[in-house]
Amino acid sequence: MHYRLVYDVLNDSFPWFGAAFSSGLLLFAISHIWKTAGRLRGKTTTSLYIPSLPVVVEGALGPILLLLAALSGLYTYEGLVRRTQLQEWSRNGQYEVTEGLITGYEFRKAGSRFRVGNVTFDLLNHPGGFTNRFNIPADEGGSLRNGLQVRLAYRDRAILRVEIAADTER
Repeated sequence: MHYRLVYDVLNDSFPWFGAAFSSGLLLFAISHIWKTAGRLRGKTTTSLYIPSLPVVVEGALGPILLLLAALSGLYTYEGLVRRTQLQEWSRNGQYEVTEGLITGYEFRKAGSRFRVGNVTFDLLNHPGGFTNRFNIPADEGGSLRNGLQVRLAYRDRAILRVEIAADTER
């Protein structure tokens, strides 16, 4: 049987959105702390992004934003480390392969669940690797569904590569 590659963890890109979001939160937190420090020293500052709030509220808002920036950065970093680990496993051939028909497919916005052969994949509980989006252009169709013949490379139930049978695409 011939398969067509539609996802490969080696083609995953850097998590730019997470890095930009964390950096933006950090800059916003620093500017807010700077503004609050200026108000406490008696300097009046004007801001385009937020009206003047009571000093107590502004004093609490800065550290909260800083905490959110740190948590977002940590989550992005963990994702980057996981992606790097999965790519290393793929390069070194340290994975298992299963092939067969997809059964028990359940779509969920946060991550689908399905079964191939005797292996169950739950994309919600395993961040990194395949997240139900192909990174190699597919022709028409190209989404996972019950009855689709696939070959998956995986490790620790994280999917490293998805191949769809060429004669069952449509």
